[in-house]
Amino acid sequence: MLLQSALQRRPVKIMARANTAKTAEPVSDPEPELTDGPTATPNKEPAAAPETTSDPRPTVTPETTANLEPAVAPETTVNPELEPSTVPETTANTAPAAVLETAAEPEPTAVPETIAEPGTTAIPDATAEPEPTNVPESEPEPSLSQAVLGRAASASAPAPLTASAPDTAMFPSWSEAWVCRNFDLPADFTSDNEVTLLMGIIDDMDVIYINGQLVASSGFVDGNGNKTNQFPANGGFDYSNANKEEQVKFEKSYWEVNREYKIPTKCLNLGGKNEICIRVYNNNGNGGFYSGNPYAICGNELAVRAVKGLPADPVTSAELDAVVQSQINAMNAGDMNAYAATISGDYKNDGHTKEERLKEIQDMLSPYENINVQDENAGAYKDDQGRYWYSANRTITGNDRNSGAQTVIFSDTVEICYADDGGKILEYGNWSRCYAVSYESALFNQTLKYGIYLPPSYYENDNRNYPVVYLLHGINSSSSSFINVDQIGAFMDQQIASGVVTEMIVVMPDSGKNSFYRDSDYDPSNHDSTGPWRTHVTSEIRSEILKNYRALGDAKFSGVTGISMGGFGAMCIGTLYPELYTSVASHMGALNQESLNCLKSLSESQLEAYDFYVDCGLQDTMVDYRGTVNTHEYLDSVGKEHGYDLRDGGHNSAFYMAGMPASMKMHSDHFLKNGLFDAELSNTSGTFDKNSKGSDHKEITIPLKLNGNVIISIDKLEEGRDYRIDTDGIVLLINYLNTLTEDTDLKINLASGKSFSFHLKVTDTTDKEPDVTPGPTVSPTPVPPSTPEPTPDQGKGSDNNSSDNSGGAGGSGNDSQNTPAATGDTSEAGILLFLMISSILAASVLIIYIKRRSVKDI
Repeated sequence: MLLQSALQRRPVKIMARANTAKTAEPVSDPEPELTDGPTATPNKEPAAAPETTSDPRPTVTPETTANLEPAVAPETTVNPELEPSTVPETTANTAPAAVLETAAEPEPTAVPETIAEPGTTAIPDATAEPEPTNVPESEPEPSLSQAVLGRAASASAPAPLTASAPDTAMFPSWSEAWVCRNFDLPADFTSDNEVTLLMGIIDDMDVIYINGQLVASSGFVDGNGNKTNQFPANGGFDYSNANKEEQVKFEKSYWEVNREYKIPTKCLNLGGKNEICIRVYNNNGNGGFYSGNPYAICGNELAVRAVKGLPADPVTSAELDAVVQSQINAMNAGDMNAYAATISGDYKNDGHTKEERLKEIQDMLSPYENINVQDENAGAYKDDQGRYWYSANRTITGNDRNSGAQTVIFSDTVEICYADDGGKILEYGNWSRCYAVSYESALFNQTLKYGIYLPPSYYENDNRNYPVVYLLHGINSSSSSFINVDQIGAFMDQQIASGVVTEMIVVMPDSGKNSFYRDSDYDPSNHDSTGPWRTHVTSEIRSEILKNYRALGDAKFSGVTGISMGGFGAMCIGTLYPELYTSVASHMGALNQESLNCLKSLSESQLEAYDFYVDCGLQDTMVDYRGTVNTHEYLDSVGKEHGYDLRDGGHNSAFYMAGMPASMKMHSDHFLKNGLFDAELSNTSGTFDKNSKGSDHKEITIPLKLNGNVIISIDKLEEGRDYRIDTDGIVLLINYLNTLTEDTDLKINLASGKSFSFHLKVTDTTDKEPDVTPGPTVSPTPVPPSTPEPTPDQGKGSDNNSSDNSGGAGGSGNDSQNTPAATGDTSEAGILLFLMISSILAASVLIIYIKRRSVKDI
């Protein structure tokens, strides 16, 4: 347990982290043939708790976090039920690992098939300790002997369980354990009336006592569906109490939720010894504390920030205060222009731009008038990059424009980042690269979410496009488990920094907690199990990513990975859509004959374009590892090289995160093999005409397809001044082209070390254009009447031959009729031709006239 003193401002470790490091011996018994089970059905809870599910939890090992899958795995009570007041001192002093070691599961005795084709569990109504059944109420087929039971179909195999016999030694449904510790607190630990208890992530529910007083719990409701903090003395539940307010029912698993509780200071013994006792409730599939999270009692908000890893260096800044007040005034007045003046042009916050931030605020406030923004418990802190972080409990109220009713528009803690931008403090955004995104789904007609991870260089290089891996969650899970439990952002950063994988985008859709990534008719009352969830991944999410991120859409740069239920989804989606994906990974996947048939649907040539990775644990009690074995054996039989790892391990985050480096490397190698950093130059030369009227006097696009590559430079050119990058390649700008006087060879340098040459031919067609400027008009010299030179057939007296005169008159008439004006040709070419003909005729007549006179003189 970490304690934070208001005076010390640094954590003091007085209790070790608790980890349920459960293990199981390898099982060598033969497995039954994989059978098809029922399709996914909605989770159902009896006794008016329809939204809850029996959420299985996997084993957790130190240094890892766990994603938990629903299941009907055997569980045992991990520790005797003890009330805090009766916990012996020796229990309080026992190390957490020693207490939790008793939680180790017995050797698995069954491999439920229900995850491969999941059913759901249900909690009986009238038991002190609810016992989930092992088949869904709405799925009578297949029989339990097919879907759940048996390592070997032999005479010694146990008889099939039925829904009427849920409580057996083989499938005890709930496990509970105590974790207790003593700790000392200084007398001046806090002066506040409340302190903050941080308990990390607990799988599945918890009830917490300090010094014998119940102070917090998660996962329980009374008979009316309200949160409850009263529990039976011996633990468990109370469904049968006649007073609904005194009933204790299972609400839901909180396995993805970081526990943060406000507890009264009066329950603490300041200046003395204290005892904390946590009763951990495990709802199937292994449970306990998740490693990698801080467990602390914090005496003030500054201590909370320090433990959470938030900026905790208090700062006072009049300029920051003025900016915050300007924003509050702008919201009160509904003045978005004024608010815009307080946001940096470089603003990025969970992927949102400045324009999106302004729209978010406007959309929130526009339905209301008389806006009032109030901040309480405000504080400012500075991080190691010199940025300011403003934190406050913000409440925004207003009157509905239609009804006039006063409404609380917003009430939550805000954490806003500001930075110096050109000498002014402006809202800057958190610049996060791993976050959740909300969008409006046309398929489901509602707001849905997905998680996204962006690689380290994403914000630094606007010209680079990235390959994509779609990461599909397991049953009863969501993208939140990858982001908050598995810390996928830190994991990917580490893998990229170590050079194991190339930079890529990872997309984590929230695709229905029991959907199995199939398409079905949508029932809004059963959102998580029905609807077009396969299309959601292959069409809607994919379009959303390609539209909003610099993601490569080519199938050779798109992969899909899935966990458990998501492993089934990844194998089916990845192989049914070879035009969209060509690399597939399944971790502890619920693989079966259906997924194998999808794989077999690929033709030989299609299969050649793919890469695969599959793994599963030998002690996995949630899925039948034979599905993974069958997939491997098929790929092996057709000579398809692939990654495969069948190893010791259960159905948990520790297992699949241990395999994640191998699957991400498979995707990375696949992208590189397909030419991620190659580049294709489809044309190696171009022509520029310096004549402004020429057809080649325009910007030149060098058609360079970069894939995931990046242009480092073009020798002697400056980006922005001489060229720009767009989706079609490199665009040489007109200002640069006008400076050229001769042919030029451009060298294009890429991040991969490659370079290309582009030959630029420079021409100038100005001198080749005809001169169309009209000159002085040349009038033909009058020619006196005469007769042409006599021919040998004519006598000397034939000068006045009438046919010659009439012929001359006729020629003159024809010339007149063929002028541009007569023909209607007033074009520049027509006028020019007329002038040329007129000049030639005039010269000819003059020559003839002179010649005639010469002859006569002789």
